[in-house]
Amino acid sequence: MVDRLEHLRQLLERYQAQLEGMERALLLAENLDKVRIQQNIEAKQSEMLPFEAEYQRLVPGSAGSETIAPERLDPQERGGTQGGMTQINRDNANGTQVIVNGGTVYIS
Repeated sequence: MVDRLEHLRQLLERYQAQLEGMERALLLAENLDKVRIQQNIEAKQSEMLPFEAEYQRLVPGSAGSETIAPERLDPQERGGTQGGMTQINRDNANGTQVIVNGGTVYIS
């Protein structure tokens, strides 16, 4: 399990580095390229979801964050927006509050 955790951690670090590079490219891109780059960012975030979910499951006591592609969010779960963050009202057994900010979901 430790080897799998380390592998997932390294994999997620590489994904994050790729996303950071894409976000920098988005800032510097011409308007016509911005849509394509944004689509690539969203595709990369979706691609890393299963690895991030597995990592969160394997880390003892983890309550961290999870990246969720916007198309996976149920519109009926959406709450208000505050300080640039959108609250998602997702019912679960723990009554967990979920906050979404730019595709990253913070669970409290």
